[in-house]
Amino acid sequence: MNTHDTVALAAALSAAAEAVPGVGRLVPGDGATYVSTQYPGGRIDGVRLGADRVELYVSVDRLPAQPVADTVAATATRILRAHQDQRPLHVVVADIEDRAYLTGVATAAAEVGEPASAGAPGTPEPAGRMGTP
Repeated sequence: MNTHDTVALAAALSAAAEAVPGVGRLVPGDGATYVSTQYPGGRIDGVRLGADRVELYVSVDRLPAQPVADTVAATATRILRAHQDQRPLHVVVADIEDRAYLTGVATAAAEVGEPASAGAPGTPEPAGRMGTP
């Protein structure tokens, strides 16, 4: 694959992943690993086109994260196959946006009939919960 094809594939994967509802952004790794596709004059963070596999590192802005990652994987796999690329794909949820926690707390609270603020970061727990007398 030449540089132009590599950049085009990485850009297509990046754009498709970022368009998936629940993806906040692509991230350049998980803190221990740097992930990008580099080319003369630039780079595409969050996409690694390795010799034996393709990796996408995403940050999600909603919970649960698994359905978001599954949608990213399905979308990216379609792009790979359209480019005649048979490498396996690995999607890594490398970060969770702060708003995902707040949305997740509100959704979970609504499901159990509690006020949306229950358990939100910075909100004290009511007496009798979490071992409080």
